[in-house]
Amino acid sequence: MNNNGNKYLSFLNNNRQVIYSLFIIILIPFMIALNTWIILNQEQFDLDAALRDKAIIAAQGLNASIVDDLNDPKKIQSKIDFFFNITSEVKYVAVINKIGDDFKVLASINSSEVGRNIDGQMRTLLGTAWFGDGAFAQEITSSENKKYGDKKIAYNERLFQIIVPLKNAKGDYVYLANIWVSAASTDYINQQTLIKAFVVLIVTVIIVLILVMSNARLFQYAVLFQRLKEVDQMKDDFISTTSHELKTPLTLIKGNVSMIIEDYDKIPKADQKKMLDQVFDNTNRLNSLVSDLLDVSRIEQNRIKLEFEPIDILEMVNKVFSQYEGQANEKGLKLIKSFKTEKAVSSLDRAKFEQILVNLVGNAIKYTKDGEVELIISSDNKGNSICIRDTGVGMDEQERKNLFSKFYRIRNNDTEAIPGTGLGLWITKQLIETMKGTIMVDSIKGVGSQFTVVFPSTSNIVKPEYKKEIKDLT
Repeated sequence: MNNNGNKYLSFLNNNRQVIYSLFIIILIPFMIALNTWIILNQEQFDLDAALRDKAIIAAQGLNASIVDDLNDPKKIQSKIDFFFNITSEVKYVAVINKIGDDFKVLASINSSEVGRNIDGQMRTLLGTAWFGDGAFAQEITSSENKKYGDKKIAYNERLFQIIVPLKNAKGDYVYLANIWVSAASTDYINQQTLIKAFVVLIVTVIIVLILVMSNARLFQYAVLFQRLKEVDQMKDDFISTTSHELKTPLTLIKGNVSMIIEDYDKIPKADQKKMLDQVFDNTNRLNSLVSDLLDVSRIEQNRIKLEFEPIDILEMVNKVFSQYEGQANEKGLKLIKSFKTEKAVSSLDRAKFEQILVNLVGNAIKYTKDGEVELIISSDNKGNSICIRDTGVGMDEQERKNLFSKFYRIRNNDTEAIPGTGLGLWITKQLIETMKGTIMVDSIKGVGSQFTVVFPSTSNIVKPEYKKEIKDLT
């Protein structure tokens, strides 16, 4: 996932009220649509059931009208013609006679069918109604435009086919009535209901959107409140960390200077030098802290000034390596440098590049109790790579994720006694990216860490303009 995607996810994660609001905006129309769909389906089912019941009752009425004329096909034809004309939903009527195992049309609204034997699937349906429990109904769809009498059946029109046994006065089955009842009227009602429901849904969505837009300021306040909480937490972390980092060296400086002033003549020269060395070291520590704070301010305000020039990376690594040899020896660490290339030149700001190396090498030594720290320089088609590997305390996955955050420090039994503001790596990353480089970290807790910095070589880089570099920091 790219950086923009991560930023959006982070924003949503830190502003849950936005997610809830979006959820409600989606949920309300969805629930209205779902409710409408359920109601329409139920209405369709009820209307279809009512239509089937009506057709069966009509068929029973037909049965009653012809019960006295069962032996007269002409009168039966006359009765079904009358029945067909007075019932608007009925689109087809036929009376079928069962002769042995066959079914034959006795009378029909379509005169061309009279006398025709019925076979195929229709014969099966007629048998089901005759030998079954009575009336049989199924939904069918017209496969073509048809016309029976003055009534038309449109293509794809939905119909209910009702097959009802016709009985004589004794209650015995005599004939079967095949009736088609159109569902066009119920479909029209459903269609109109659907249109109205859709209009209501659209109006509801518009109202919800208007409410959301009119209350957008509330979302802004919620986001602003969250940001203020974050800033307030950062302020507390800053005050706590900075106070500790200022107080410790100031206490040591004040204590040593006070002792020298009060007992100058009594303190041996060698002890005075040690005390002054401590004063000097802690003064440098304070100077480093102030420099970090100034760097943070300059970076955040886009006021960092960079002067690019071709830098011999091997030469700079040798310089920083010599600066930390003594400190590594004092801790009993083995400081190693491995040059896997004879030339590594990149267009960088000399002072800022040295600051990056000092931060990374200094951290490696600071967080390594025993073992070694190795600087590995290599070059390939991706650029010049500076790798700082240590056998220090290492980090877990969550700690790696937060490593380059401002004021973040890994706090555990191994690191609690190690001084630091949590600004060094944040500044380092900002400077590296400003100079078109990248930084990656791999680490295993209890085993060690490896920081890899890659800068484009001079053959692949055009010296950036100052304004462009400042813009890239945002």
